[in-house]
Amino acid sequence: MRRCQTALVATLLAGQGLPAAADVTPAEVWSRLLAYSETSGYEVEATEEETSEGLRLTDVVMTMALAEDDADASGELVVRMDELLFEDRGDGTVGIVFPTAVPVVVTGAERGGETNTARIETMSAGLETIVSGTPEDMVYDYTADSLAVRLAELVVDGAQVSRENASASLRIEDVTGRNAFSGTGDTQEIGQNLQAATLTYDMAFEAPEEEGAGRVELAGQLNGLTIDGSSVLPMGLETGDMPEMLKAGLRGTAEIAYEDGRSEFAFSGPDGEASGQAVSSSGVLSLELSPESLGYEVGASDVAYAATLPDLPFPVTAEMRELKLDLSVPVAQSEEPQPFSIGLALRDLAVSDTIWAMIDPQEALPRDPATLALRLSGTATPYAMLLDPEAMARIEQSGGQAGEINTVEIDELNVSALGAKLTGDGAFTFDNSDTSTFDGMPAPSGSLDLTLSGSEAVIDTLVTMGLIGENDAMGARMMLSMFSVPAPGEDTLTSKIEITDDGHIRANGQRIR
Repeated sequence: MRRCQTALVATLLAGQGLPAAADVTPAEVWSRLLAYSETSGYEVEATEEETSEGLRLTDVVMTMALAEDDADASGELVVRMDELLFEDRGDGTVGIVFPTAVPVVVTGAERGGETNTARIETMSAGLETIVSGTPEDMVYDYTADSLAVRLAELVVDGAQVSRENASASLRIEDVTGRNAFSGTGDTQEIGQNLQAATLTYDMAFEAPEEEGAGRVELAGQLNGLTIDGSSVLPMGLETGDMPEMLKAGLRGTAEIAYEDGRSEFAFSGPDGEASGQAVSSSGVLSLELSPESLGYEVGASDVAYAATLPDLPFPVTAEMRELKLDLSVPVAQSEEPQPFSIGLALRDLAVSDTIWAMIDPQEALPRDPATLALRLSGTATPYAMLLDPEAMARIEQSGGQAGEINTVEIDELNVSALGAKLTGDGAFTFDNSDTSTFDGMPAPSGSLDLTLSGSEAVIDTLVTMGLIGENDAMGARMMLSMFSVPAPGEDTLTSKIEITDDGHIRANGQRIR
């Protein structure tokens, strides 16, 4: 028996290839996978046999612990393969032959409780993996007619759950991909790319009676799928120790994108039933991790929703040009301010005339698409490694803070609806040594510039519709006059809000605090 650590996904999806400048052998390919796998969290048992065609592994069992030995819960993930072949192709490259079906069993249990088990089947059709390059820089090309994952069995608290009550599957078709592994020292660089014509998913789960009986179903398809990633992986460290991995240089980027997609959902419960569909012309999900920062982005374009809800007698439909959320935050302990940013955009949201008819049957209000967009950037100083659970637990127990905000810039503020529009930008600096001027909050100083158009027309229309009274309208106009001044253009106001270093607040030069 030979013991090692390896990652199932890395082997099943092995492949980023360029023309080989030198030869690789089956033994070298297997040895490189073992070296890479030492920090992946799997422990492998296998019987090795040299053959005339290359290297044959049998009775492959890969096990990964899912909890620490002293944890209140236990669990493990086990992958089994009867046979794994590394074939010498006679041209300096090596072919890897995987079983067409690979079972994966995940078990877990609370201390003293029943064991929960999930048996997952991974399946491939027409999978071909070819390794080329050199022992130091190996490149893997792979193609497949399809790759699929399916929940085959689920046991919860010792009782088997039927497939009608719990099912899940995912399948990608017409797959091509490349993975490249380089470096044999303390770190290994990995590049990954996958392209697939389609990705389909289908899942359904039913809650038991004691948890409030209900059922959730979700299915959909993505077309033109691409997955790109790159990473630097420190070798010889435990994968569960994220702080140490980051200190040793762990970093990586990943992006999942698609050309168009659709999804359908349905759920039922004590409050009734609902169902709906969503489509989009494109979408992206990206993640970036480094010793200094963590960032992600999720977004979609040309999104359309349609849903039937329990309390409404008609379908609810909506469309939007863009839906996006992105975030980048510092994670490493620092004595100096580090950059951060956050953005939210919901642009050109339009709802159906059926919904408008409930609110405004006389069509008095403009029905232009609405927009909500906000982008902030600035600097912050983390007092500890934010991805270190032990450090965060110590801060929570002591009642301390994980860090401080130093500066904030409003790069974009754009809110438009009902014919009115509010835009703005500004910047503030925070004095974290002064938490008394603003009641426990670090004292800010800076300014915010705002422009509001169309507000008077909206107020007049709401009065005409009877949605607000004259007194309410007068109060709204007085409030606007306190913080704004007329600007060039019809029905346009501007406002400059300033906070001084000594804690005074001014609106358009007029002190209000």
